[in-house]
Amino acid sequence: MAGTSITVTGLREAQQMLAGLASEVQAKILRKALREAAMPIVTAAMENAPVKTGKLMYNLGALPARNLDANTISVPIGPAGGWFHGKVFYAGMQEWGFTTGVKHNKNARGPKRLRMVGGDLAWMQGRRPNRTPKQMKEAYASASYKAGKFFMTRAFDERAEESGALFVWNLRDGVDRYVGSQTRAAARTAKGSA
Repeated sequence: MAGTSITVTGLREAQQMLAGLASEVQAKILRKALREAAMPIVTAAMENAPVKTGKLMYNLGALPARNLDANTISVPIGPAGGWFHGKVFYAGMQEWGFTTGVKHNKNARGPKRLRMVGGDLAWMQGRRPNRTPKQMKEAYASASYKAGKFFMTRAFDERAEESGALFVWNLRDGVDRYVGSQTRAAARTAKGSA
């Protein structure tokens, strides 16, 4: 199993290529390279995702890149609405697992009520039992844990190395394309002024 890290070779050379470019151009090239590098993981996640209606599978993707700080750009991979939100709110449950059945008392925070404590009336904030002990025992017995499918974790483990290599390739390609376009633009300008 590859773990939760990516080993990237050739990154130092790619960083040196980026060093001579303006920061806006660097960010644009990095964002594009990161999104392209995320695609093998997205594809593997779609293949691994549990399918009942297909909605979860088709909502997986590389989300928009965001700056975490001055030196870090992140491209999250997951469901479009986020984990536990949106149309596929159950994506997190499918990834990490969930508990079924009734486990807890419905009125966990009932109104303040009087309770006899040692022969005296006392105010108490707390649970108001709306089930008998027998009903609670049955509720706990009916609860069960459904194990997660870990489709995103497996996708990352399967395709992390491929994704890292693709990132470096796209980074170099982006720099080459940018430098080529600037060279052609300079040549056109020089030809037009001559």
